[in-house]
Amino acid sequence: MILLAQFIYGVAFTCIFKIIKPAGIPKIWKVPVFSLDIAMKCSPLTLSFLANVMSGMTAISRVNIPVFLAFRRLTTLFLFVTDFVFLKKKSNFLEVVGVLMISFGAILAGSNDLKADFFGYFFIFVNNFVTSIHFNVVKRLSEKHPEIDSATSSFYMSTLAIPILCVIIIFEDPAAFDLFNRNMAFYFLFMLSLNTGITLTFSQNWCTVVNSPIVTSITGNVKDVALTFISLIIFDDIIPTFWLIVGLVMSLAGAFIYSIPKLQESRVKGQ
Repeated sequence: MILLAQFIYGVAFTCIFKIIKPAGIPKIWKVPVFSLDIAMKCSPLTLSFLANVMSGMTAISRVNIPVFLAFRRLTTLFLFVTDFVFLKKKSNFLEVVGVLMISFGAILAGSNDLKADFFGYFFIFVNNFVTSIHFNVVKRLSEKHPEIDSATSSFYMSTLAIPILCVIIIFEDPAAFDLFNRNMAFYFLFMLSLNTGITLTFSQNWCTVVNSPIVTSITGNVKDVALTFISLIIFDDIIPTFWLIVGLVMSLAGAFIYSIPKLQESRVKGQ
């Protein structure tokens, strides 16, 4: 239900921008005009995003958050391999070292609390695979159709996903539509979730379009490491150990090492 509300909120957000046209916003958020042709082009993007979210929600319902976030960082390895196999993209030494450190650190941190729920771990790897597909769809869509920028892809992804999610909720959990008779804390967290959700979706699409899928994944690794440390403090279903901390630090260091050649490339392009 939160995902459905996020999409509705995102579409409404875009429509408000179209009406009031705030100064400065068009530079990063070009308000799209609905087109059936563009909607058809964005349909694979919507399906890959929904598959990404569904597999992620299934996985996180069966394993604890620190373990989920640890193994999610293996998405970078999936993207690294697919770029090499399908795009014949060559990487320098620092990029290879960075990806290997991220991956090994994720395995080290995740293996700290392996439980017998193999179904949950299976869906984590499904989630990683689908995420790599989704990021590549975003990048290739923007390259093939330059008119589809990050704002446009976010808008159409939300618009196309709304009816699909409505049907799923009606058949799976109709009670989810009942958002009344809740306390103020619920509504505060609900609105916070909506705002962070559309911000994250837009920023991921923007980063992927401007940079590349693997750069978006590397950036997400820093976020996941921070969230893992926070979840260790908030939740009590996992006990911090030496190897868990080592794995998290190794993944974070790998992300920074990978960023070094990327920063050098951006400086060269800017000169």
